Amino acid sequence: METDGRVQQRFERCGVKEGFLPEMFRFDADTNTFVCPEGKVLKARCPTERPGRTMIRYQASVTDCKACSQRDNCCSGNRRYGRSIVVTKEHPVVATFRTTTATLEGQTALRQRSAIAEFVNAWLKEKLGLRRFRVRGLAKVRAEAMWAALTYNVHQWIRLRWRHARLSSLATS
Repeated sequence: METDGRVQQRFERCGVKEGFLPEMFRFDADTNTFVCPEGKVLKARCPTERPGRTMIRYQASVTDCKACSQRDNCCSGNRRYGRSIVVTKEHPVVATFRTTTATLEGQTALRQRSAIAEFVNAWLKEKLGLRRFRVRGLAKVRAEAMWAALTYNVHQWIRLRWRHARLSSLATS
């Protein structure tokens, strides 16, 4: 596990010093725990499912962190609870998508898709004013999105039908 620049800055703002960044914690696969540089154990809590990923929080005991001499360097922004680390695991479908799009063929396919799909998004935003949903709740949002897609499809059907009829009439005259 390696932290990027933004994550490292967030840890610094919370008061976590260099020696206590997440990559300094050792993972023990046998017990599914992390061990901090001071030897305290962080146990896995319930995983949280998010779209495309699973987040697992590993947290130390509050009593372990209160008694620790390095508390100010490790969890000064988190005094109420013990130190925690969140590990994010991507679902296999997302990981496959990332590896596919990293290739040259994947990049070409994405460019081709963006030329087609992004026009529809722009049309929905501009013509229908669908920049925000006007309802709340997943079922209602899905219904509004389906109505917007149906509107676009009917509009395209009329446009293409009219074009075909116009071309047919020009050909007969």
